[in-house]
Amino acid sequence: MPPTAGARSASADRTAAELMAELDRVFAAVDLLATPTTPNPPHGHHGPGGEMSVALTWAFNITGHPAISLPAGRTGAGEPVGLQLVAAHGREADLLAAAAAAETVPQPH
Repeated sequence: MPPTAGARSASADRTAAELMAELDRVFAAVDLLATPTTPNPPHGHHGPGGEMSVALTWAFNITGHPAISLPAGRTGAGEPVGLQLVAAHGREADLLAAAAAAETVPQPH
């Protein structure tokens, strides 16, 4: 028998609390995190199809940490690459300042 909605909700709440605690530890040591936005190449204009690529974004969506994705160049095949910056809660101004500074870095052509 599948778990009840209440059991799923309690499990989701525990996962969110564990993520929040771990990210609190991380942000006690660093000001910002920088990751690729996605570990996969971009999809075409038809959309992602059956493969959504949220491996590097889902945790911040669950915990509500401020995050931003910026253009960060292109792959060897010419596909766009994204840079995700993430900040601690309440540090949105720092995140936006870092994003603004990152956008001034010349991109290779």
